[in-house]
Order: sequence, then structure tokens, then C-alpha cells
Amino acid sequence: MLKNFTEKSLDGGDIMKQYEMVQSGDLIVTSLNGNFDFRSSGELLEELAGCIEPNKKVIFNMEHVDFIDSAGLFLLLDIKRFVNLNRAVFVLCNSNHYVDKVIERVGLKSEMNLFEKIEDFLAKVAKESLASPAVRSWR
Repeated sequence: MLKNFTEKSLDGGDIMKQYEMVQSGDLIVTSLNGNFDFRSSGELLEELAGCIEPNKKVIFNMEHVDFIDSAGLFLLLDIKRFVNLNRAVFVLCNSNHYVDKVIERVGLKSEMNLFEKIEDFLAKVAKESLASPAVRSWR
């Protein structure tokens, strides 16, 4: 289901933004739409916090993110830390060239689990689920 949150435009009007969170088994896929910056709503983090359990895999689909600034990245980093503290896994998928460049420029590339496509991450999970739990490298 699409969730809406608003942010203020430069002229003081409201801009409606959306995200969609879908849960299936041990997967939580959150698809972001529009800008992800200092004005992004805490509602997303609150909803996500109610879903996180050990061994869940939290996937942020960045395919429709038009803009992200350092505050948006650090919000993602906070979400990643929260997810990891709850013994779950956090990954970013489908980010565009612009988002990748911002992540690289602020020095967070090594901090984020980046996958080109969601399918790439799911294939890695499937492959590693055949291995011993001690071998898992994506946390």
C-alpha cells in the first residue's frame, strides 16, 4: 500500500511524496519515491520500527528517488544501524547513478550494502542460505 508524506516546497506549498512498504515472509521491501532529504518524514522509520525482527531482510528500493542529500543518506544510515541492532539485514537496491555518486562522495559506500537489483540480493541470500549461518557476509 502506498503511504503519503508531505514536505514543504520552496514557495511554502506542500509536495506529496510516497513510499510503499511490502512485507512477505522475512522480507520487508520499502520503495521510495521522489526526494529523500532532511525533510523526509520520520513516519517511515516509525512504521519500519514496528516491523523489524531478527533475521528480517530490509530492502530499500531506490529506483524512483529523484534526489538525496547528505541528511537523507544519514537518515538511511540511522535506519541501517537500527535494523542491524535488531539483528536484521539492511540493503539498498536499484539506486540510480545520481544516488550512487552522492553515497560515494560522502564516503558511505563501504557502510551501505548496495545491490544493483533486488534480484541480485535475493540470489545472494538464496546462495548463502545453503551455507552455514556463520558464513553469511552481508550483515
